[in-house]
Amino acid sequence: FEDDFEGYADGASLDTDNADSPYNSSTAEAVVEFIPAQGGTGTGSGNTTQVAKITDNMTDDAGELRYKFDAGIPQGKLTVSFYKDDKAETADAVAKDAYIGLFGESTSTSNAIVDLRIQADKFVIRDQDDIDVSVPFTPGAWTDVEMTWDASAATDSVAPLVTITIGGTSVTTDAFSSASSSLSDVMT
Repeated sequence: FEDDFEGYADGASLDTDNADSPYNSSTAEAVVEFIPAQGGTGTGSGNTTQVAKITDNMTDDAGELRYKFDAGIPQGKLTVSFYKDDKAETADAVAKDAYIGLFGESTSTSNAIVDLRIQADKFVIRDQDDIDVSVPFTPGAWTDVEMTWDASAATDSVAPLVTITIGGTSVTTDAFSSASSSLSDVMT
């Protein structure tokens, strides 16, 4: 699956209220936004870029962009570029952390295959306290993240293997085991 958001109208919802959106019904506060391409003026051919903008103004949940495959995929790769600044949406709020996560059958954060937390000044992998992410986070800059997973040998007692690359730098030398609290939910 691939999406560059160029085929949507500026401001289009990515939730299921938009029949053209392929995203899961748990998508919330995600819309397409036009931004000028880097170095572009925002007018004319080749100077436009459209991205998914995710905000988080809800009190009962978080802004999310979710895609769900019809069947489990035992091996794969997620590649995403994101932009997160360090400003809060309102003057009386604080900038919230953002997450990039991969899930199996359950979308509970403790059951994630891997959940990369993007804090104000660093990256952290949820429930992987022994992995120190030395790649610094730079607010207000585009960042490329690649996550791979391999659940081809996973069982309800053997975790899938994961790799994360941030800005072209591998977080670990070797693949690491998922810290999911429910391996039966992530084995496929």
